[in-house]
Amino acid sequence: MNVRSQENVRSVTNELLLLPARCEHIATSLSRTVSGNTFPTLSSLDKSMKQRVNLKFLVKLGKTFTEAYAMLKEVYGNEYLSRTQIFVWFKRFKEGRETTEDDPCSGRPSTSKTDENIEKNGKLIRKDRRLCIRGLAEITGIDKECVRQILHESFNMRKVCAQIMSKLLTPE
Repeated sequence: MNVRSQENVRSVTNELLLLPARCEHIATSLSRTVSGNTFPTLSSLDKSMKQRVNLKFLVKLGKTFTEAYAMLKEVYGNEYLSRTQIFVWFKRFKEGRETTEDDPCSGRPSTSKTDENIEKNGKLIRKDRRLCIRGLAEITGIDKECVRQILHESFNMRKVCAQIMSKLLTPE
């Protein structure tokens, strides 16, 4: 690295170190001017979010990936994002992305304990109390454990002598 690029790294590094204070000032002034809305300060953000904000700043300054990576590594020491994550976020910001928040994940599929399934199981069990959990699961097309949870939690029923009975019944 030549002397000029080292000076550039130092100047941008100094700007990065001052960035959290600047952002907090901006967020504080915004929360004062826009009634009813509060903005998170940079100190409340997690480390990866702070690094994304700084990376976005470097992209807007026109830095290359290698320069940005070196600066983040120097500023954050051992706690910087992985090279792959820095590259992914660098590319996103370079393409014009404005938010630094993660995209929503697809996650686990929604549960079968919907109002519709609860109502359907309730009608079936009131119609024929001799139905077993497996039978209800086959009729409704949902998992046996989910049917059991619906009957137990929503209808306060439990299994007695291989039949589903209301918990409110007494042994008499």
